[in-house]
Amino acid sequence: ENNVQHMFLFLGAVRDMSETENDALSHACNRLQIPLVPCRLGPVPEFSSKIISVAGYHYHRGMLGDGLVGLWKRRRSRERQIETTLSLKKNTVNQAPSHKRSLHVIAILPIDSQSLTADPSRRTRIHWCMVRLCVCSLWRSKLASASEADPSHTALKNVLTFVFNDGKKLTLEQMEFISTMAKNHKAAPSERQVLEELCRRRNDIANVPSGDISFLTNGDESFGMETFALDFTDFSTSKLHDASSKRSFRQIIDMAYSEDVFANQSLYSKRHGKKSALLYAIIQIRSGDHGIDNQMAKEVEIHNSITSSLSLSSIQIRGQRAIVEAQDGEACTVMMLQHLDYQGVLFPLLRLVDDQSDKSLASGDIILSANVQDLRKWKKKRIKDDSGKRKKKIKKHCV
Repeated sequence: ENNVQHMFLFLGAVRDMSETENDALSHACNRLQIPLVPCRLGPVPEFSSKIISVAGYHYHRGMLGDGLVGLWKRRRSRERQIETTLSLKKNTVNQAPSHKRSLHVIAILPIDSQSLTADPSRRTRIHWCMVRLCVCSLWRSKLASASEADPSHTALKNVLTFVFNDGKKLTLEQMEFISTMAKNHKAAPSERQVLEELCRRRNDIANVPSGDISFLTNGDESFGMETFALDFTDFSTSKLHDASSKRSFRQIIDMAYSEDVFANQSLYSKRHGKKSALLYAIIQIRSGDHGIDNQMAKEVEIHNSITSSLSLSSIQIRGQRAIVEAQDGEACTVMMLQHLDYQGVLFPLLRLVDDQSDKSLASGDIILSANVQDLRKWKKKRIKDDSGKRKKKIKKHCV
């Protein structure tokens, strides 16, 4: 590991930091001899809360300190411009891919549709999670003010579907949902306003027959698109292996943080593709009430219906462990999938998994480029430096 013991994260909340504020921060860091490291998490403007969550997850994976030191060294050596991307891969392209990409999150709920309420006295963790998923899946900074007639062709399209245990489905299209809220003067809605909108839409589908969820995959959404599916639910824990080869499915988040993948430049050039791509991500919302969580028969039935629908569409479902076990785990899963896409690695990693499956690699090892050798040499040198043989020590604080 590196010598960074304390990290301070400064970011503009609601508005960006002004030039005066940036100058004051730079002056303070110079006086205290603390390295100041300008960085960005991707090309898409995001809410401060989501930026903090992603930075926290990088820290959880032991990457944040190394990433900041790497950026600081690059700045000192003038190998890159000051405005640098803190990325999961070695050379990040600042512009998002030009082909269309879609993320459709399917959230299985442990309650029936009539239990959805905006009444504060009746809310549970489930209602809080629904709001968090709406915000993290559908909102991002400055999105509500964007022109619907001129959407960015490089932006990730997000769709969120809630599936209640009585079979009712509530599908929210990103631009339609956000635009509707904005037109009703709720561009920055409260938790209650989000729940009230969900209740209104629930009432609109009250007379729609329950049970058939094939519409999730049989519509025009996936037509002509390269389609993938990841299952993050507890119901998938017994399905973490490919039934045909008996091999464990590779965990997409572990691959993203793998040093070998980090150095595999061919991953981003080979089959990066101009074809449109779609990912279905199946998650479950936990109630926090063990009495409810232990009665999963309806949720299992809903889950089986979803996976059967995907299978009938010839979409292979890959079981995944939870990205993080935390209070905000459901929303964190969505945020990290979005972040991987912002870095341009989500769909290349999914294609890599498919390539390995097609070639039936018994070991599951990644086909690496020559750059891995450079990375291993660098790692050995870093270990040698950390043993006390380097001449200049890195300041033990990073901003």
